[in-house]
Amino acid sequence: MFDSHCPEVQRNRQNWQGSEDSSTFQSREAATKLGEIFHIEHDLSYTTREEKAAQRRLQLKPLMDEFYRFIGEIEHPIGKLRVAINYALNQKERVYQIFEHGELPLDNNHDEQLIRPTTIGRKNYLFAKTEAGAEANAIWYTSIQTAKLNQIKVREYLEHLLSAFAWTEKPVWEAYLPWAPEIQRKFGTQ
Repeated sequence: MFDSHCPEVQRNRQNWQGSEDSSTFQSREAATKLGEIFHIEHDLSYTTREEKAAQRRLQLKPLMDEFYRFIGEIEHPIGKLRVAINYALNQKERVYQIFEHGELPLDNNHDEQLIRPTTIGRKNYLFAKTEAGAEANAIWYTSIQTAKLNQIKVREYLEHLLSAFAWTEKPVWEAYLPWAPEIQRKFGTQ
């Protein structure tokens, strides 16, 4: 079984960019090699995940092999460089799953952007005066993110929810979920 995401390549890249406290040449060289991998990945042209995996094996695998050969030959790394090398080597098996499963992304930037509003708002949650207030915050942010994930016009959808719930004592929740056919028809972006 494979992991649903393969953020290790991106994490490797971040580690190398932050490991320039010692052995600067090796850090920069490793970061450059990973940058080439991301650049080529961006330029791949495919229509299916199988085609993507095949192109990755053809174009990216030699570069990835060279990256791992290069870091494996770095002698006596210290500090952040050692941490970056150890992380990369420990994650190699997971990273190489991208050559078999084209649906795996090289990074998890998309997912991180989805949770960013919640992460930014985290400090605001500290000031919820009551447990009910904190729960209301959680419901509000969950509703917004779920609407976004279901490609719903968020503002119009939330206005509809607030209006509907203001006049309904016992709403039928299923009818108001973002994936409900009526909600998709009224507020879907596609």
